[in-house]
Amino acid sequence: MSAGQPRRVIGITALPLLLVLCSASAAFAQQLPPSQSATTPQQTSTSVVPLIPVYPDSAAGLDKLMKGMLELEKHGDTNALAPYLQSLVLPNPDAWFKSIFGDTVGAQLTLSYEPTAKGLPQAMAATLKNLRQDGFADHFEVVDFNGPCASPSFMVESETKSLGLSAVKLLGFRKQHEPMYTVWFRKGRSVSTMAFFVYDEGAFRYIGKPEIPDSVGAQGPQPQVKSGGPVQAAKLIHWVGPVYPVAAKEDHVEGAVTLHASIGSDGSIQDLSYVSGPQALVSSAMHAVKQWKYRPMLLNGTPVTVDTCITVIFNLGSR
Repeated sequence: MSAGQPRRVIGITALPLLLVLCSASAAFAQQLPPSQSATTPQQTSTSVVPLIPVYPDSAAGLDKLMKGMLELEKHGDTNALAPYLQSLVLPNPDAWFKSIFGDTVGAQLTLSYEPTAKGLPQAMAATLKNLRQDGFADHFEVVDFNGPCASPSFMVESETKSLGLSAVKLLGFRKQHEPMYTVWFRKGRSVSTMAFFVYDEGAFRYIGKPEIPDSVGAQGPQPQVKSGGPVQAAKLIHWVGPVYPVAAKEDHVEGAVTLHASIGSDGSIQDLSYVSGPQALVSSAMHAVKQWKYRPMLLNGTPVTVDTCITVIFNLGSR
């Protein structure tokens, strides 16, 4: 589970279990992975391997899966929930990690995944329970992290949460940019995330945020980090405020302009494109952001290029 601003960190009573969950990996299939079904402690009492629904590889599909698991947990139906939890384990971790991250990095991630996979069903069950008991289960949103400036609709600039350097690094070392999903839970102004879910062999799997070892990262060229969402990638060191367009003032136009930016290894804005927001404010926002300067993000001590999103807020009340 990710940690954001201190005043918005959720209070979970079984934190150690959640920490295990966030470093584990998961999967969702129509039935239990054959290699795991014989030993799962939550196997149902019937001799037939239970089937669970098949969901499409999309944010909507993962949303339905999450709702189904939360509903079963709410009603205490552990037998029905068990196959969902067990299916969260990658059926062939070595093949999947190597196909996405290449042989060298993939082999290391496979090794780090093995111990966490064993405890994933129990850790996920505990997390679902904690989310419900602490009031987070009723409001959540699934986001495909490959999308430009992907973030849940309830997020605003002041609530942007960092998924951490390990997540940034993980995304940057991908050879194949398959969809990677995050689930964002909210209670009031407190936000928590569950990252990352992937889709493998016709089902969703949870891989957590396995860390790329520094020794592995140092062996090859540094990647371009594609954050795709609210990842705290670099620190702003030179800011130029946008000029409020006169016409927009007269027409009482206000709101947030979201831009997709590429921050170079020297900290300058290299590429900038429009994502969303009032058209009347876009030109002013882009003109200002192009002059911003960031402290470069480092991976293994080397500056890297970062793709991220920037939100510029225009508020008539403050002008």
